[in-house]
Amino acid sequence: MTVPVGETLVLEFDAQAGTTFTAKVLFSHASFHADAELAKQCTAASTALSDLADASNGLAESAISQQQAEGLMAQASVALQPASSAGVVGRQLEALRAWLINNPQADPRTAPGLGTGTITDLCVDNESPLIIVSSYGG
Repeated sequence: MTVPVGETLVLEFDAQAGTTFTAKVLFSHASFHADAELAKQCTAASTALSDLADASNGLAESAISQQQAEGLMAQASVALQPASSAGVVGRQLEALRAWLINNPQADPRTAPGLGTGTITDLCVDNESPLIIVSSYGG
């Protein structure tokens, strides 16, 4: 994360009662280098979750048929192929891909919940944000 000179950075976190944390903030002039593998995972997640959003929202609005939704779910599965299963994001994406493969005719609104907050945070921290685009509201 880069904070421009003169700008303020506010760090917030939630902790359970009784938990003690120590923070050590370091500053560096070295450039940030994104994790290339995580960036690939974030791109794959963006594409797949956009396809799932289209399938879910399109069905909910009666804008697409079940067959079209199944096609979008298949596209989501293909989008996840290049992503490795390493790390927190990779494991969650692999679980979603397995669900898509094993449930090709399922209602996309029943897809397993991902820790999208975690995925979003990790992708943003890596400067490769998760971007979900849906053609059908939602």
